[in-house]
Amino acid sequence: MKMYIILITLLFTTLLYAQSKNFIETDEVVIGKPQSGAPAGEIRFRNTTQKVRGNKTTGKLEFTNDGSTFKELGSGSGGAGGVNLLSAFNADFETSSPPANWTSSGGTFVSDTATEIFGTQSGVWDSSASAQTLCSNATTIERGMIGQKCQAQIYYRWPSGVANDIRMLVKDTAVEVATVNLTPTTGDNVTSAILVYDCPDTATDTLQMCLESTVVNPAAITVDNAFLGSGNSMITEKPQDVFSAKVSTTDVVSSENVDFISGNCTNGSTGFATCTFTSNFFASAPNCTCTITQAASGSDQTCNVDTVTASSIILNTRSSGALTDRNFNLTCQKVESSANRSAVTLETSGQSWSGFHDSTCSWSRTNVAYGDPTADATCAFTQRSNAGFGTVVSADSAGNKLPGIVFTPNTSGKYFVSVIVNDIGCNASNSEYAIQLVDGSGTVVSNAAGDCAGGGTEGSVWTMSGFYQASAGSAVTLKIQSRHAGGVAIVLNKNGLENATNWTLFKADQTFPAPVFTELQNLIKAENGAMKIAAAKLTAGVCSVSPCTPLLGAEGITSITRSSAGTYIVNFDGSYFSDASSIICTYSEQSNTNLIGTFNTYAVGTVNLLTKNLSGTATDSAMGVYCIGK
Repeated sequence: MKMYIILITLLFTTLLYAQSKNFIETDEVVIGKPQSGAPAGEIRFRNTTQKVRGNKTTGKLEFTNDGSTFKELGSGSGGAGGVNLLSAFNADFETSSPPANWTSSGGTFVSDTATEIFGTQSGVWDSSASAQTLCSNATTIERGMIGQKCQAQIYYRWPSGVANDIRMLVKDTAVEVATVNLTPTTGDNVTSAILVYDCPDTATDTLQMCLESTVVNPAAITVDNAFLGSGNSMITEKPQDVFSAKVSTTDVVSSENVDFISGNCTNGSTGFATCTFTSNFFASAPNCTCTITQAASGSDQTCNVDTVTASSIILNTRSSGALTDRNFNLTCQKVESSANRSAVTLETSGQSWSGFHDSTCSWSRTNVAYGDPTADATCAFTQRSNAGFGTVVSADSAGNKLPGIVFTPNTSGKYFVSVIVNDIGCNASNSEYAIQLVDGSGTVVSNAAGDCAGGGTEGSVWTMSGFYQASAGSAVTLKIQSRHAGGVAIVLNKNGLENATNWTLFKADQTFPAPVFTELQNLIKAENGAMKIAAAKLTAGVCSVSPCTPLLGAEGITSITRSSAGTYIVNFDGSYFSDASSIICTYSEQSNTNLIGTFNTYAVGTVNLLTKNLSGTATDSAMGVYCIGK
């Protein structure tokens, strides 16, 4: 709109008579000779080089300030509004060749008038070494920008580029405050790099936009229409995927644009810093860079990234090559496709499965130690239901069926498994037996024990259940093993009256279907009555002293304390459960396979656990505890 107002003003000014009060009163003025091939008509201003003309070839209006170089009227980066600090410093790369007011520290910087992005020319920067820059003039901010969100944007075409070989950064009075790595374009496509950050808080501060090479000799990049300032309504804040923090010489995190570092960083030795990311903040290793913010006269200050994972970063700071503690800025950018995250998503992938070994199945084992029973060659295995769970088959040995199942999870997480074992009988009266549910490596999920009454003809029914942590794409085997204290045969489904086993599986850390708050912490609490899982297990031998350590994978459980042999108290996080009556706990033995665990005296903050051997004597255990409740 501004350009058209300017044009109309120029046109009518040119058409004024020598006396300003005399006008040409007509509805249309035609400028230019009628002959074919005549040059375009021009409006020229007396005693200046400025002109406006219509281009017959392109059909567009053009203007010139120097009398010879014409540009399309309306070209450049105007029109989006806001305060562009680069507007007076060749933001559209149109002035001179190479474009003026942009300085390259290395490589070549030239104009492109053949494949320009906007207007009549763009800039092309071809860096020849790492850490070279192409920078705009450093420009003092406007006072009205203080306390506002600042914006930076530059359009570019980079079809031969490699992701992260060049980054865009913004400096506040020579200190880097924001950065983003560039990604390649395809063919003639054009994209833009955008940064949204806090404006400086001092009126004398300056802002400067730069491109910087991060490798030796990256591909040349074509740039155009730069914006550095505030209030540009055409630049909207993209989903946050760039995160920055300021860290002191003592590794204290003084500020972050988002809380992505857990606590402060740590200093293993002089010059080294380890920063741990907030749990589950990054799904994969981010792209990270660091810069020194503490100047030291006469020395070369560098900050170098050593190792980056999804959970932490290790970096070092140096002065003249020597490891030295320095203030530094850390910037990390998400690279996973989930960088554009939604605060609330709808979980609709409820995964569950059920099935059984039928009444033709029967398995026997004669041994005092746990192991697989003899496989059944005539056994039938049937699926009842399957909701997004994938294929589940019977465990087998040499093609014959075992009392177990095999499945490959679609997604990683906790799975709840339950199996009803029918008609367990023995070949001797009043003798003790035990069964356990284990995975393919022998890890115990659950167990049970009993004795054989009525001369071994009366069968028992047991249900074993527990939680199992599985990884997507990795096959899981879960099977039933048995033992007999007297070394006589124990038979599963001895009389063959009903199904030998009934299996149920579902993914325990899913919802069915309900809003899942993926970004807003602590919203899935007891307000909506959601069931939650608390779990922990002890993996370094039995717990014979209090407290039991170390606890692996503790969630919702703060500690497990021991009061006497086999007598423990499981302590929940004080705010984790709110309804004691809803809590149900299961126990799994992690080392001694002859122990049974029972729970009693449930409370919001605690539950008692008693572990005994098969003789009923309280015995210390290496336990796994899994509880679910509101």
